[in-house]
Amino acid sequence: IKESLEIRLASQHQHLHDTFQAMNALAYVEQSEILSSFAEVIGAATAARKFSLYQVHEDGARRAAWRGWEDGNEFPRFLEASHPLMLAVAGQQRTVTAHVAEDELLLGNLGLIAMPVVHPYTCKTLAILKVEDLPFLEFSQPPLELMRTLCDWLSGVWALRFTPEDAAALTQQNAAE
Repeated sequence: IKESLEIRLASQHQHLHDTFQAMNALAYVEQSEILSSFAEVIGAATAARKFSLYQVHEDGARRAAWRGWEDGNEFPRFLEASHPLMLAVAGQQRTVTAHVAEDELLLGNLGLIAMPVVHPYTCKTLAILKVEDLPFLEFSQPPLELMRTLCDWLSGVWALRFTPEDAAALTQQNAAE
């Protein structure tokens, strides 16, 4: 039992160290790389096996970063502004999970969790974190709260690092791609 506990504690320590390193790196990234760098934080801090980050635009949300996907996996590159999931997550700024029957219908085959990244000052939805694959034991309230906290943290970093004009320029750049 003692050896098992020591292994678990060492693993948790490494997990925290990796998360700290990924979060610290966000302080030095270019604006165009912020969502990709945030994906590193999500990967280090959670057990999500597959997830996507979408940057929100006027006409919908464009996939900006993802982890865990392999060749042949299907996932949308763009979510239309009128899509029910977009209306709930970006429009109403609420977390949608497959735990809730109504939310499960919104998610369809798009994943297990979708949550907004909301600018702390303008209250606009900047991005959407969508988790498509998560171990069963991690699909509970504490990991959801961790993901929500990470989304809040990202919005704070975004707000401190970039002006609204910077964000508008990034939105135009990503929309053109």
